[in-house]
Amino acid sequence: MSGAGAVCANAAAEAREEAARETAARAAKERADAELAAKQAKDARDRAAATDKTQLVADAKAAEDRLAKARKLTDEAEAQPGGDQVGRERLQIADKRIRQCNSGAGRRHADSIIS
Repeated sequence: MSGAGAVCANAAAEAREEAARETAARAAKERADAELAAKQAKDARDRAAATDKTQLVADAKAAEDRLAKARKLTDEAEAQPGGDQVGRERLQIADKRIRQCNSGAGRRHADSIIS
């Protein structure tokens, strides 16, 4: 090979090496960017899961509070003689209305049995 041919071959080899280094650098940067994006996505999923967990804990606490309140009201309720009681509301059945229904007329209406 002549001196000029060797210089050209050497320059071409250096150009190929430089192109290979640039390609490797671009690939390393794309990989780093992809890893960062994956980490950000995982962090976002973790935050969403933590938010969901926080909401579930709050919902469970509210349900426990409602149950405790219902138990307390049930414990406080006392039966009243002469009627049934639900919570603090007393229910009474009008015995005299039932006795007064007209059994001989052959017609029974809900209005005549229960008012």
